[in-house]
Amino acid sequence: MDITPDNTIIREISLDDLFSYLLLTGWKAIDSSGPKWVVYLGQQDAYGEPLEIVLPRHNAASLEARVHVASAVNLLSALSNEEPSRVVQRVRLYEYDILQIRDIETGKYHSIPLQLAARQVQAMKRLIAYATCSEEEPRTHFTNYQIKPARQMIEPFRFGQTFPGSFGFSVESKVVREPIRYIQKRLDLDPSRSGAVQEEDYEAVYLPIERRVMERIVRGLSIIQEGNGDDAVERLTEQYHSAFNANMCESIVEMSEDKSMPI
Repeated sequence: MDITPDNTIIREISLDDLFSYLLLTGWKAIDSSGPKWVVYLGQQDAYGEPLEIVLPRHNAASLEARVHVASAVNLLSALSNEEPSRVVQRVRLYEYDILQIRDIETGKYHSIPLQLAARQVQAMKRLIAYATCSEEEPRTHFTNYQIKPARQMIEPFRFGQTFPGSFGFSVESKVVREPIRYIQKRLDLDPSRSGAVQEEDYEAVYLPIERRVMERIVRGLSIIQEGNGDDAVERLTEQYHSAFNANMCESIVEMSEDKSMPI
């Protein structure tokens, strides 16, 4: 359902965030619209013409600006087949990584016991802390003493809004630093020259710790989702250096009430 300019969620969007989001998702800005307006061109429509979004450069609070922002959100919603509220969330958090953990069975009250909620939040904190430790030094298992330095490293991670549709928690991590790109030399044996060593330059990318932690968690969850039984356990064991270690597995299990509640 389309949203109107008077909808409160429109006021949650800043023009700067919307500009950045459009550029990030492939829209191209053109400068032929004068000092007050900016035009973004997107993918082609059914007639072969590029889709167009027109936005004011300033004064996002005015009614005219809200009309154009609402129109942009409705178009993005139709293109992605998502609710406008989801599009607004993507725009607001375009520079964040977000991990959402959802309890599937919440009963007729659509809520969970307070004690379970507290345990899940603590388990989420430990999951991120152990992932941070693993990025510093991959190990199969960490002791409580070894995890203490991670308490400062998890400061950038924030507890986001809960969300409906079952019951869910969000962990948000703003990627505040650009990836570091550098040239790495790789030494390879050249079979055409009787085993001689040849050098080859290639570009390597070193991601910020916040992004690497989130990617590690996603890898572990993907292994669990794609595998089954002993196969998943074997893959987790083999890939502890880049996915879950024993502590992270324990943290995931602790989020489930009596180790049986689906999340």
